Amino acid sequence: KFQWIFLIFVISQCIVICQKLNETENLIRLRDCGNDFLPRPSSDEKGVEFDYLNLTSGWLLWTSQVLNKTNYKQSAAFPISNRHVFTSSQLVLTEKKQWVVDGSEFKECNNSQADIPDHVAQNLTVSFARTKSFKVLRGRMFFACGREDFDLMYTPLLLETTPLNLLKIPCLAADESDVKIGADVDAYGLDGGKMKHHKIKVDGYTFTKEATDTWIYTTNPYHDVYDRGGPLVMNVNGKATVIGLKASTAPGWAKGNYFFSMPKLRDEICEYSGVCFVKNFTEALATEAPVTPKDSGTPRRPSPDTHEPKERKRPTYSEGVEPKESESDEDEEDTDILLSKDFFTGETRRKNLNFLIISFVFVFLLV
Repeated sequence: KFQWIFLIFVISQCIVICQKLNETENLIRLRDCGNDFLPRPSSDEKGVEFDYLNLTSGWLLWTSQVLNKTNYKQSAAFPISNRHVFTSSQLVLTEKKQWVVDGSEFKECNNSQADIPDHVAQNLTVSFARTKSFKVLRGRMFFACGREDFDLMYTPLLLETTPLNLLKIPCLAADESDVKIGADVDAYGLDGGKMKHHKIKVDGYTFTKEATDTWIYTTNPYHDVYDRGGPLVMNVNGKATVIGLKASTAPGWAKGNYFFSMPKLRDEICEYSGVCFVKNFTEALATEAPVTPKDSGTPRRPSPDTHEPKERKRPTYSEGVEPKESESDEDEEDTDILLSKDFFTGETRRKNLNFLIISFVFVFLLV
């Protein structure tokens, strides 16, 4: 009996770990992100609807939780990798901090973070337009503890999903220098079930490591119903980059909108998902990330000087989330190989994991 319990535990841990981006996948993400801007039909803060449900390409998502035939919750969302999606906790919690799915009270919180229960995650769906939908495996809320303004702002919710298989995803701002005061930015969110675009400006932003949370404040204000969770997108060096997640219209006398800062969450995002900021990205890309040739059926030939050993350099991740060093030389496999789309989405990894699990079970039973 103990053997079976141990076996199930090992398998469950492998399944959880396999969803986090590895170092190479993260470098590929950084290389390929931000090449697709969303529709921008509005010229000011007034929301303009676009034909979102009939889109056949892009990366803007929406999340939903069906409670019964007439009651459901939904929120705008956006991917940060092909397995991780940001949205708002309004999808899973009421303004009184009760789980929407069963009315139980939200209690567990640790270091301003909280993982959503399995039965809550299993009731969520992530969708692209009307063409694709994906299951949610687990999720974590940030800035989740002791918020007096929770009923107004809610919190960012990062979901881990089955592979999205999106051809394009946005970049994620990981450094406060990406946020420029006075810059034109594009906000997206749901208003009465319709996806809308708003053209606004960054009016204020302060970044301090000591702050509980850091807001990106924009003007002019716009008032849409339950539009939290949508991305605030800026053109950073020609790439579509998400700098914030919609919290709420500014309360009271204020004349703007609040967005949760993505740079503020840099380390927490990296720890949970493997979507990490790399300081020496150009150097790391040259030494770590493989180039995917157009002819995906033909392996690349080795270069004439492949016999010459090269020093492998690991990318420098943000402080506090350094990846673990390999325990042996066998772990330092050559990553200069042809990567298929299946590898990027995690399909190959799951096949290898399935083979490993089956082999493990077979040997285990023989013993």
